[in-house]
Amino acid sequence: MLYYIDKIGQLDDEFVSSLLPYLSSERLEYQSRYRFSIDRTQSILAYILLRIGLAEDYGIFEMLRLEKAQTGKPYLADFPEIYFNLSHCKKGVACGVAGFELGVDIQDYVPFDEGIAKQFMTLEEIKRAKSDASGREFTRIWALKESYGKWSGDGICYDLTSQAAVEGIAPNGMFSRCYMLADFALSITAKSQMQLVKLSAKEVLEKCKKLEV
Repeated sequence: MLYYIDKIGQLDDEFVSSLLPYLSSERLEYQSRYRFSIDRTQSILAYILLRIGLAEDYGIFEMLRLEKAQTGKPYLADFPEIYFNLSHCKKGVACGVAGFELGVDIQDYVPFDEGIAKQFMTLEEIKRAKSDASGREFTRIWALKESYGKWSGDGICYDLTSQAAVEGIAPNGMFSRCYMLADFALSITAKSQMQLVKLSAKEVLEKCKKLEV
């Protein structure tokens, strides 16, 4: 499933602090390196959503051990057959969990920027994005291409300007979808469609109570 929480800038310090016991020692150290509180909040919530996803979908409640592959991509040391992908923006955090490779990307809505667009869009995509003053089409294409790159492992290093973003089933059989939510675009690329699950702060706390510390 694909889990997300929104309006993270409105979460208070007490709520964020209540999540710390559910972090591994490595994640505690990792999030403490950030200078700004929003970055720490994003890091904490990403890990918490991963733990919740594993508990909800696979019945895994114990603390996680994350390691990195040679490519630098993190994986579950004790459950390598389960895949996950994390993403965050200023207003939200998302985590996808599945039994297959997946790519997740979440992007705040931003105005069209032609200089940036020329770096990752086809000419037709630039034309469409430029005609949308809200910036939603610009953000949608950006999120779709990011999630595809995260699924493939190429990041944003593939030929973005010649490969159009596809929503639905791509020629290679992968499925991509971008959810245009109130505050951001949330895109997922995987071999099949995944259910979207929104969690409130209250629901996050309730689900955390089931996790091992």
